[in-house]
Amino acid sequence: MFTGLIQTLGTLKPLGEHQLQILVDPSGRSVICDDLTLGDSVAVDGVCLTVEQIFPQGFIVDVSPETLR
Repeated sequence: MFTGLIQTLGTLKPLGEHQLQILVDPSGRSVICDDLTLGDSVAVDGVCLTVEQIFPQGFIVDVSPETLR
């Protein structure tokens, strides 16, 4: 079970069948992304997801079809 603290809120955007883009700060640079590294686990709405890509406004995770439902 994930026991971390909520640090920020973001917006989920589906990217194809098995990826989600999580925009933490669409208007600029997200501070949380400064601390992320590839392979980190991030809790998103209670689901622990693995960071696959990082960009200034957010990050991308791979997800299964079941998770997307």
